[in-house]
Amino acid sequence: MLPHNPNPDFDLFLINHIVNLYAKCGSLDYARQLFDEMPDRNIVSWTALVSGYAQHGRPDGCFKVFREMLVWHRPTEFAFASVISACGGDGDCGRQVHALALKTSFDSCVFVGNALIMMYCRSCGGADEAWTVYESMEFPNLDSRNSMIAGFQVCGCGNRALELFSQMHFSGIWFDRATLVSILSCLCEMGDGLEYCFGLQCLIIKTGFISEIEVATAMVKAYSSLGGEVSDCYNAKQDPEEAILLFRLFL
Repeated sequence: MLPHNPNPDFDLFLINHIVNLYAKCGSLDYARQLFDEMPDRNIVSWTALVSGYAQHGRPDGCFKVFREMLVWHRPTEFAFASVISACGGDGDCGRQVHALALKTSFDSCVFVGNALIMMYCRSCGGADEAWTVYESMEFPNLDSRNSMIAGFQVCGCGNRALELFSQMHFSGIWFDRATLVSILSCLCEMGDGLEYCFGLQCLIIKTGFISEIEVATAMVKAYSSLGGEVSDCYNAKQDPEEAILLFRLFL
């Protein structure tokens, strides 16, 4: 690409944007070709390519570029998060990257921690390892908590997900629709999930999340999976304040 358009005033900033554009659009061959033809590269160039391979399910390409980058640059937290997410359920590969993150002190970054949580939960149900990562995070954010709750759901640890959700309530930490969808998914796999569902429904109504299509769909699925009547989704007989208290007591 570049040889056909010789330009003595090479604009690294512009070319990085083009590499990133190709990578995000899934045109990874073009992104790699342009990257290889660049006379100069910086950490942004490498990270754009690593992220592109990870986002489009090309772990081999992601790891290859990441290894090449280590020769020239210290990876950023975004590069670490991308290569960890590319590990998927490969726990051995993920642990190697985790060890490198520990050595370079990037394990304390929220983006890296969130990626590690999901990686461990997807690899042989490593909920305990994921929880260790979560507890080691100095400043976990909502994404961290959502990742942990979703991870518990993936591992079939619904009770632990509900316990973390309860802790968020008692600590005054707000939640979002992703939190509720994960919690409702957990209830589908619990024998006593129906009683939780009634209390959670009133909480959803009180907080206005009932208008979110993802939350409403997850609630219908939960009632159906637990043997309840789908019509129950339209009936909220409890006072919302009482429902929140009841939901906490359940936990």
